[in-house]
Amino acid sequence: PKDENDAPVVGCLIEIRSASGGDESSLFANTLFDSYSRTAKLMGFSVEIMDLNETEIGGVREVILSVTSGNGGYNSDSSGLDIKQFGPYGYFKYESGVHRVQRVPVNDVRIQTSTASVAVLPQSSVNSQNSAIPPSDLKIEVMRSSGAGGQHVNTTESAVRITHIPTKISASIQDERSQHKNKAKAMKLIETRVLAFYKEEEDRALGETKRGLMGGGTRSERIRTYNYPQDRISDHRCKQTMHGIDSLLMGSAETGLVWTFAPHLRKLHRDELIKDMEGDKIENDNDESGKGRKKRKK
Repeated sequence: PKDENDAPVVGCLIEIRSASGGDESSLFANTLFDSYSRTAKLMGFSVEIMDLNETEIGGVREVILSVTSGNGGYNSDSSGLDIKQFGPYGYFKYESGVHRVQRVPVNDVRIQTSTASVAVLPQSSVNSQNSAIPPSDLKIEVMRSSGAGGQHVNTTESAVRITHIPTKISASIQDERSQHKNKAKAMKLIETRVLAFYKEEEDRALGETKRGLMGGGTRSERIRTYNYPQDRISDHRCKQTMHGIDSLLMGSAETGLVWTFAPHLRKLHRDELIKDMEGDKIENDNDESGKGRKKRKK
């Protein structure tokens, strides 16, 4: 079965957060931010920074990217997969999870292990004027921005926080000086998060979210290790290891990090779906067989 969110028109939100490891974690989060942004642009996708919270040393505490299809799409890659058939979500969706980095910080001589978390969500094409969420379900608050930003920060109430009352999911944006622009970004973000939440709940109710080797694609699952002393990246889901970290992080659309692992992950995902379908068929056949035996006994 195909994932309808793989369609070329389906964009995505990529949320990257520094996790354990302090400054080193924020620097690694910034590395992933640069890599994903570069890859998306090479694909011809449009990239917009929804929110960016930087550290004093050039790291990133949190960044949210909106990636839309634009005129993106290549004809095919070396694996024979047609990249053009996938939109931004189909291209980046396997990046969700915890990315672990092992390297020696510039101010130390010992190897340190740090992590950054990534969440990739399919982005709704519904605009804020025609939202799928009833306005009565939303609480909108405005406030003064905080943090670095010059003379305009803390002088006007341009920051916006929107809370979806039924789920308590919230989105805060203070990236723009304009309250109107921040509200539009926050609406896009809250819509995407809420729809993803309901889709996950629906999948769980239908029993379709099965945690096999692929996992559930949540922010808490460790999916990949970047070992700089050994110059390798290992994906823990498909059990593939590639060498040349810098070339993978800064490679082309077809030789970079995302698409290097994507064929292996797609195959693994497809194999698991087939296995699940075969298991369901056997279970249904056994149920029908049991019903037949009961009828014959009567």
